[in-house]
Amino acid sequence: MKLVEAFPTGSPTPSGQFNINMIERAAPRRSKPSAQKIADSWRQADESLGQVTSAMLNAAQAPGVLGEAAKYQLGGTAKRLRARMALALGHAFQTDLNTVVKIAAACELLHEASLVHDDLQDQDTMRRGRKAVWVAYSPELAITLGDWFINQAYDVILSVDVSATTTRQLARSLAKAVGDTVRGQAIENEAKTNLNATTSDYIDMAAGKTAPLLAFPLEAVCAVAGRSQRECAAIRSGLECLGGAYQLRDDLIDLLGDKGRGDGGADLVEGKATLPVVVYYRD
Repeated sequence: MKLVEAFPTGSPTPSGQFNINMIERAAPRRSKPSAQKIADSWRQADESLGQVTSAMLNAAQAPGVLGEAAKYQLGGTAKRLRARMALALGHAFQTDLNTVVKIAAACELLHEASLVHDDLQDQDTMRRGRKAVWVAYSPELAITLGDWFINQAYDVILSVDVSATTTRQLARSLAKAVGDTVRGQAIENEAKTNLNATTSDYIDMAAGKTAPLLAFPLEAVCAVAGRSQRECAAIRSGLECLGGAYQLRDDLIDLLGDKGRGDGGADLVEGKATLPVVVYYRD
């Protein structure tokens, strides 16, 4: 099988296209009623995405060019995967929608901050098919905008109407996600040109950068739903495993030219030793 056949290009399947048969193929032991519940949760998530976007725009309001740049960045075509996961789990747990929307908005603001800073750091000129913020405005403003999104993510999460204990848990979980993401990025900066990295080294590095912001929304929803710390930790552990796979797919669609960053192979041009490159060099 060719590489392009093994890893289809393009954006992930919109959750609105999920159906029971797809879920049953992915998890053969899952019962049909359970699969139906999962499909319903994804559908409900998509129906609530507009509220997340509104919450993000409200939180990111700022005077002058900072506010303009915030609207520009948030106005692009984003998949909002992290928000959709939080909303789907919130629906499954029958958690207060306003609370889950705030969690989803906080996580997506952090994700947007990472994208703004990544584009500047990597000198990527395109994001989601249009100019990156640092190109559309300036590098200085991109740094400021990323910082603004991070600050506002904390402001949103601290506005969640829960007990003081749960608020502390959410804030600490958010801080850990930010810290782990920054640490993962720092490791990638040091190792990104290392063609002698092993597959496991790459997966660890990729998971360290990508997994925290995938895990946080689900861990946070577990917390506000009153689930035990053990259950919250299990959710986080599961999503941390997914982080490496998610980053690998991201590297593949960059290589194949379907990432909205202009021509394919932007990572190659930047000299990044992504896993496809490392495997090619090794073999």
